[in-house]
Amino acid sequence: QKYKLVFCTQGLPKEIKLNIYDKNLRFKKRNKIYDSENGSGGRWSFEPSRSGTYYINYEIRQVVGKKETGCVVMLIGYKE
Repeated sequence: QKYKLVFCTQGLPKEIKLNIYDKNLRFKKRNKIYDSENGSGGRWSFEPSRSGTYYINYEIRQVVGKKETGCVVMLIGYKE
């Protein structure tokens, strides 16, 4: 099976950073396997080399003084 994750953040008022790791925050020796710097225009895609558990971290800038809303869309697909 081949997997693909697609992210779209065009519905957000400000840019966010998206990172994917092989382990969660508790592990000191976790590896970053994807960085949103690889995408453009608020759309990113990630195709893992194998199936497994991955950890997605979103870095969202703090907004002071005004309430802002938005959404992130994440799609997961696979092909056998």
